[in-house]
Amino acid sequence: MNSEQTIKEALDSIIRDAPSQNVDFSDPANAFTVWARISGRMQFSGKKNSLEDACLLADDHPPTYDRYIVNAQLRPLGILQFLKKSS
Repeated sequence: MNSEQTIKEALDSIIRDAPSQNVDFSDPANAFTVWARISGRMQFSGKKNSLEDACLLADDHPPTYDRYIVNAQLRPLGILQFLKKSS
């Protein structure tokens, strides 16, 4: 599976799982949300007002989880996979 397909599948899963976790992407408070793939579903991990703050939140997760940041300010929604920078 290529990374573009992986990202699309992750976004589809986030869109599917967001309502059950009370995340409304039309709410400006959810400008940047952080998600982790846990046990086959997407788990909402928090929201931030900037990409930088969302990256810091994503960095707090154990590296065993695939982590994603969704930018709800873009239409269609923007998504990126968070990869920790090697030190």
